[in-house]
Amino acid sequence: MSEHLFLFSINPVQSFIEQARKTKDLYAGSSILSGIIGDEIKKIQREFKGRFIFPSHVSSQAPNRFLVVIDTDDPKKLGGQIRDDILASFKKRVAGSISTSQNDVFMLVFNKQADTFLNVSWVAAPYSKEGFAGAYAELEENLRGVRNLRIFEQHVQNPGKKCDLCGERNSIFFGSAGSSSRDNINYDGTIEGLDPREGLCAVCYMKRSAKTGERGFPSTAKIASMDTLERLKREEPESVSLIEEYIYFFTPPDFDEQLLYEKNLTKQYFEKQGLSKYLNRLPEIKSKNRKLRDLLAKHKLKLPRYYAIVKLDGDSMGEWLSGKNLNSKAILEQFNTEISHRLSNYANDIENRFKEWNYWGKLVYAGGDDLLAFVNLNGLSKILVGIREAFPSFSKIQIDGKNVVKSGKESSASCGVAIAHYKTPLSEVLKWARKMEHEAKAIGSEKDACSIVILKRSGDITKTSFKWNFDSNGRTLQTMALFGSLLSLLNKNDVSTNFITNLDKEFSLLCDKNEKFNEDAIVKDEIARLIKRTDASGPIKKTDEMKKQIDSAIDDLINFYLSDRRMDNFLSFLRIIRFVNREVSCDN
Repeated sequence: MSEHLFLFSINPVQSFIEQARKTKDLYAGSSILSGIIGDEIKKIQREFKGRFIFPSHVSSQAPNRFLVVIDTDDPKKLGGQIRDDILASFKKRVAGSISTSQNDVFMLVFNKQADTFLNVSWVAAPYSKEGFAGAYAELEENLRGVRNLRIFEQHVQNPGKKCDLCGERNSIFFGSAGSSSRDNINYDGTIEGLDPREGLCAVCYMKRSAKTGERGFPSTAKIASMDTLERLKREEPESVSLIEEYIYFFTPPDFDEQLLYEKNLTKQYFEKQGLSKYLNRLPEIKSKNRKLRDLLAKHKLKLPRYYAIVKLDGDSMGEWLSGKNLNSKAILEQFNTEISHRLSNYANDIENRFKEWNYWGKLVYAGGDDLLAFVNLNGLSKILVGIREAFPSFSKIQIDGKNVVKSGKESSASCGVAIAHYKTPLSEVLKWARKMEHEAKAIGSEKDACSIVILKRSGDITKTSFKWNFDSNGRTLQTMALFGSLLSLLNKNDVSTNFITNLDKEFSLLCDKNEKFNEDAIVKDEIARLIKRTDASGPIKKTDEMKKQIDSAIDDLINFYLSDRRMDNFLSFLRIIRFVNREVSCDN
């Protein structure tokens, strides 16, 4: 037997995970694929003694690509066997979402949808330690060819209601108020988790019916409200029993954190959500909700209506893995193994951090060089600082005690953030998070940036892009740390939001077509003057420590502007800070 290098790619991943109407769909999609791929990696290690280069070890979040060395005389047969194992595992998972006693017509459509969804592409080449770089380059090129020229089966469907998640396949599972398919393809069994008028295909129903913990993955309304509720519990012990009593007033799984918001306590909302059985007790529900809101107001808290989706991705990973940034490709295998090890550690670190952050956010996946998470606005700045700080440095990798990366090359990651109302369609928020990640990567050749957008309920959109770091008086500062410090000053009323409003009025109409305003001295003076001036309610009494913090914030904000000089982008940065402050601050 001889060693061969295998490269596998499982698709579609992004669309499978992100085709979602509920947060549970998103999390289940990631968890299902990670579980299938992780199990196959363990099987390859156990049965074929495979030596994995990427990933370096199996974690709870397995990537959709893996590179492995296996000793075999028949790479074609082995590669096909691994592919078939993955496809069989996926189909078994889909089939596990239904009872087996179904009519033949239903099973024909069900199996067709399950069989034609997942695609596993793979390539192999003879392996030698000395020829690794060449073999890996060949595999990457061949894999692109395989994916571009892959054989696909035309999926012919009769006219009918399309799945409400993917919009691609016909619905064969329907909610209590939904209609049957035109071909009378009806599922004979209990249907879990569907809204009354919802219809899902076989693949998407697998995600919806998947188990995601005792109370499931948190909804967008829970993400938006959870930190505030936790703060209330700490500050007002009486609220603990009140909150629990309110939640368990509804029979599981009827409760959703949207019911915490007064605007949803209406007959129309209850009927639309299939909660009509509680309408006779609506006055009692409103009374309990009023008590909860009174406690929040007592502690100067309010329930935020907005949350964020954060999507981070490593920059130019193809260049790093191909050896383009190395002094010599002779050590590419060892280098890729070390990158894999560091990325696996990063994924584990991020998982642990989100466990610590707890009420600030929930992780959907961390696959090594990328992650997706839901984030509460109170923790947004600290979480963004944390996930970027933790991203591994490849430039410091040494092989046999020697530096191997070309001078000036450094690993980085870019991030897209979409802030949206908890009622905004999840698919739309995910689309914007992905769009902002792409805009962050387009900010410059070095990338290493973050882009944030706010999708307001009114339809207004505000977005800004910036480098993670900037220089301030010889110090390297983190942009999101500045974001957090300004937000803190506004939240404590040490500084008025009027300075943002007035800056906006003065400069928004003075930019040229390139978003520039070329009088730096005027900008610097106005930032300092407007932050220090009194607000509409009268003079703000400032301690010496407060003055020191404000002066430091002024210097940092001026230097942040000078680092980019795009006035409209700078004003949008401040508009987003003002919006987040208004959303999380009771007084504003």
